[in-house]
Amino acid sequence: MNNQPIKLFETHDDVIVAFVGEWGTKGVFRWSTDEWTFFQHGSREWDQFHQMAFGTFRADPITPDTLAARGIPSPPDQAPELPPLPPSPPFDPTQKIPLAETWPDTRPFLTEHPDEMRTFYLILFEDLYESYHGDGTYLYPHTAYLDKEQAERDYNLFIQITLRDTNPSCGYNYTMVEIPFKYVSGTKHVESIIQLDLFEHYSLFDILRQLIVPGMPPAPPADGDITMIYFENNGPTPGWRKRR
Repeated sequence: MNNQPIKLFETHDDVIVAFVGEWGTKGVFRWSTDEWTFFQHGSREWDQFHQMAFGTFRADPITPDTLAARGIPSPPDQAPELPPLPPSPPFDPTQKIPLAETWPDTRPFLTEHPDEMRTFYLILFEDLYESYHGDGTYLYPHTAYLDKEQAERDYNLFIQITLRDTNPSCGYNYTMVEIPFKYVSGTKHVESIIQLDLFEHYSLFDILRQLIVPGMPPAPPADGDITMIYFENNGPTPGWRKRR
């Protein structure tokens, strides 16, 4: 059997991996203390390392000389013959988080109408610089609301600020989506159905972490120069929780 191509990488958290086959399609070996461990194509471990090496670029290519200098033997040049992985279970879009894990100041509003379907209004932002110069378009969670009018007011303000930017490859763009949820009184958790569209990256945890409720100061736009424009026009917003 012919040897298969091997591509070596070291992740940014110091894990050495060796992909087998073109673009790692035959699997990946990971160096662990004193041996190489193999993970099949399509496994969770393979997907994690493959994204680091070929998607998010959180791994750097290395050479066999790097392994030799560290006293690490070369990885096997063939992927072991293994039966195919079983198909993944059907995706369940339902996400649940205990009420005790939410911000205390949001709980009275989350539990106002127990066991009834309600709506989160989530503003997503796109980093235009990343879209123009990075490896794709991503929509990240910015702020979530229970009040539709407040969400639309902030969304329109953010859009107006974005339109002032004369450089289309910088700044931020915004999208607003509606997410159904309910507070389940019997088990005391917040439950939501999250159906992500293309480019969207968020979870119920993100929504609850970034939820604005009545009595809280308004949120500024996404971090960057336009945030300063917002503060100049609207003044500081003391007490607004820092989103991370």
